[in-house]
Formats: sequence, C-alpha cells, structure tokens
Amino acid sequence: MKKLLNLDFLPKNLDWALLIFRIWVGVSLFCNHGIEKFVKFSEFSNNPKALDPIHIGILPTLTYATFTDGICSLLVILGLFTRLSSLLIVCTLCVVFFILKGGSFVPKDAEVVYLYLGSYMYLACIGAGKYSLDNRLFN
Repeated sequence: MKKLLNLDFLPKNLDWALLIFRIWVGVSLFCNHGIEKFVKFSEFSNNPKALDPIHIGILPTLTYATFTDGICSLLVILGLFTRLSSLLIVCTLCVVFFILKGGSFVPKDAEVVYLYLGSYMYLACIGAGKYSLDNRLFN
C-alpha cells in the first residue's frame, strides 16, 4: 500500500522530468506567444496603441518580446543556453506581471503569466539537465 501511495513504482529521474518540463513550458510559450509575435511583428510595430510599458519605444519593446517569446523559448526547448534564455524570459514576464498586470491576479490571464514566471525562474535556477544541448556541448 505504501508503494502505491508514494508512487514508488514510477521511476525517479530528475533529468527526464526536467526534459519534459523544459519542452512543455517552452512549446507553450512559443506556440501561444512566440509564433504570434513573429507572424504579426510588422502589424504590432505599426500600431500606435502597441504596448511600451518601460518607455523604450514600441520597436525595441516588441523586438525584445519577440526574441524572448520566440527565440529564447526555442532555445529552452533544445536545452541550449537554457539558464540565460530563461533569465531573459523572466525579465519579460516580470514586466508583464508587475507592470502590465499590476502584480495582481485580478487582471485577465495574470495567473498564466505568474505560472510562466515561476516556471522560467525554476529553469533559470536549475538549468536544462542531462538531456540537453547544454550538457552535450559544455560538459
């Protein structure tokens, strides 16, 4: 009974868990936000109502968001420069959560941003794991 309650019959492997988690959150961010920013980049950049939360200009803001949501999420999926990519994504998510959403769960989709933020903070701290290009190339 103890084996069943503790799920001891399942293999314990942090590296497989990291691989699945890394791919899961990377694909989610890329598909839900990265692709849209790539496809609609010119449309967003020509929109006078586009968001510029830290007042650096619409084009630099959009370029950075496209880079993090598109390129960095793909790098996380591959496990290449995972910590750096995750940290850059965390910067974007901090701006979204704390500035655009006011650090509150009340605005629409704020909890999703919060969960992304926690996920990428975790990856920035722990890295990609054994099954990654980081491990293959740099160890």
